[in-house]
Amino acid sequence: MPFISKKIFNDLSKKYPNKLFILIILLVFTSIGVCKKQVIIKCLLSDGTISYQEKSCNTFPKTSNRPKAKVQSIKRNKAPIQYSLNDKQLDNISVLNSSVKKVSNRVKGYNISLDALDNWSIVNKVYNDKLLHMKFLDNHLGNEISLLIDFIYPDNKVFSIAELTEIIHLVGSRFVAGSKEGQINIYSINNFDGKGVVATFTHSAIMPHYKYSSKGAIFKDNWLVQFTLLSNNLTSNSHEFALQTLFNTLDIKKI
Repeated sequence: MPFISKKIFNDLSKKYPNKLFILIILLVFTSIGVCKKQVIIKCLLSDGTISYQEKSCNTFPKTSNRPKAKVQSIKRNKAPIQYSLNDKQLDNISVLNSSVKKVSNRVKGYNISLDALDNWSIVNKVYNDKLLHMKFLDNHLGNEISLLIDFIYPDNKVFSIAELTEIIHLVGSRFVAGSKEGQINIYSINNFDGKGVVATFTHSAIMPHYKYSSKGAIFKDNWLVQFTLLSNNLTSNSHEFALQTLFNTLDIKKI
């Protein structure tokens, strides 16, 4: 499991007094499906901005010219990060009813279900009364995808689009390296019953076996849903159905 430094935890504690929200953010860092050990370092850049990255920070030279005052001044006057969101509407993918199956589980007095293609292999496991994990794999006819979903009960905390966006901005910084985008482009999904944001990266260095890596966060019916969708073809039925099932067929009901 990736290591989260005590410094990052303390920084998050100051920014987010709600300890459950901190745990949720940390869970985002540790649920991207990477097998190798990852270390996230919080770095202060020379222009006073903060960077979350795997590589070591480039420290200032140990000389009397070290620009302490300048960095502190920039930090003190730095305006809050502003996120610009583009809206996106998902297309409906037509598939035969015989090729779709319903996947569901019960956790904390809720029934959570969504559609899956019949040829997908599935992991469906309740870890505790606040965490349900599902994983879907499709290696059929070159439509290779991997979809990992964590359903987290946040103790009645309501997430805004801004908070969902900040979560994706935090975890998305890990996927920027090597990507064609070179930055985090987050868009909101506007044609479903809930709140949701997604960012997609092309040829991310952290996922060398997949061409596209998408990170998303959804808040729906009292549950926070975090997902990682890995794919080699954005226009394949399997990839588009994976997004559709997350936003259009996801059903969460109190039992």
